Amino acid sequence: MSWTTGVGIVVFGIFFWRLLRTVYVDGRLDQAAISRVRSASILPAFSTVGLLILCVLSMEWFPSAISALVIAIIVIAFGGGIWSMERGILAVRASRSQR
Repeated sequence: MSWTTGVGIVVFGIFFWRLLRTVYVDGRLDQAAISRVRSASILPAFSTVGLLILCVLSMEWFPSAISALVIAIIVIAFGGGIWSMERGILAVRASRSQR
């Protein structure tokens, strides 16, 4: 395992921990928060899947760029996951501040 993998796991874990702290209230899972996270995460999920499909198809069209496209797939998947979690956190916080 390279050091970049370890850094990626730590960064993703930090964002996931923030998400868990947002959807749990007083030790219980808040169903309304989960619903808001799901609805806010749809755009990042579809955007990420679309970009990943484009990268995979690009491997067929540009076989000489496969090594760069593999790195692009990793970056897109990582960024999409973090973007999705962050949008969910912001949606829950915005709904709680309106109460």
